[in-house]
Amino acid sequence: MLCVDNFLTGNKQNVEHLLGHRRFEYLCHDVTNPLHVEVDEIYNLACPASPEKYQRDPLHTMKNSGVGGN
Repeated sequence: MLCVDNFLTGNKQNVEHLLGHRRFEYLCHDVTNPLHVEVDEIYNLACPASPEKYQRDPLHTMKNSGVGGN
């Protein structure tokens, strides 16, 4: 499993319990920038969920939902 996150709105503590697992890999990366990896499935959970956070940077939020899901 590959987790890609830059923790712009999240927290590394959310995945710390997985960091030592042999089937878990973490990559610090902003999904609005190109990333070429070979995977079977993608779950885009990058879009900020709270209005306060996504209104702070609406362009980045839009990119997360659009560009980050491709």
